[in-house]
Amino acid sequence: MKTVWRVLYIIYAVILLLVVMDVSTRYQEELYFKKEGRVALELEDVTEKFHFFYSAVGYHSLLPIMIKENDDLAVAFYEIYREEEAQSFFYIMLYPKIFDENERVLFELSFNQDEENKVIYEFARFRNLKMYILVNQNRQALIPISEIEDLGAQTFSVIKHFAAIDYEKETVYEDQIDFEFIYNVDENDFIVTKAVKEVGLDNEKLQLNNVYPKLSHRISKYKYVYYLSFFAALVLIFLGAYFLFYFKKGKKAKLGRQKPTKEFSKYIEENKNESKKDEI
Repeated sequence: MKTVWRVLYIIYAVILLLVVMDVSTRYQEELYFKKEGRVALELEDVTEKFHFFYSAVGYHSLLPIMIKENDDLAVAFYEIYREEEAQSFFYIMLYPKIFDENERVLFELSFNQDEENKVIYEFARFRNLKMYILVNQNRQALIPISEIEDLGAQTFSVIKHFAAIDYEKETVYEDQIDFEFIYNVDENDFIVTKAVKEVGLDNEKLQLNNVYPKLSHRISKYKYVYYLSFFAALVLIFLGAYFLFYFKKGKKAKLGRQKPTKEFSKYIEENKNESKKDEI
């Protein structure tokens, strides 16, 4: 039976380590983006705010292919070339200049204004930061450029949905604000795609054309989260094994390992009685 319990404990220990490794890795990433992402968002220039987020996606230029902004928000279209898919994408980001952490809002992007040809995408908040990324129906942030270009859009709108309060009627209702912009992108603006076609994926030649390779987020400085979690799990496993299988509680003293026989017990009792008689 002890063997069975030990096998079960080993299985439990392996599962615990796998769970700890997964959770600590995700927490390590969350901590990285929470700290480093907020540092990027504190930069004054809007395009510099965006660079931290899109530069790790694929080949890119330092400036957006198109950026529109007003007093409420800034929305930027970045051209990204991905070696994995051998394809160019739009990576569209929105930075709200007016932002309330407790306000429940939904941002959408609509191409074309007539209802018959209108196409609407949704913005998803990036890791609870003050930044939103456009996603398609499959929640994918990389939108093929051809998909947007085929719409033949002349304008686009950023739609902000939010909860409003009618104090007279004491009710909460949904309201929205539309921010309309001109969509002015043509084929000459796609410098990343053009450079890749001309010189291939030669990083040195691409940089001469102001195109830069994908950058890697330096999460290693937060690796201590992973190591501390892993070490704590090991300590917990070893302590559990010790108390379950090796730690022995105090026991009453016995004569040897076995219980005394009846004859020997009777002999001891007789000796006790004889000793009492001698004392009398």
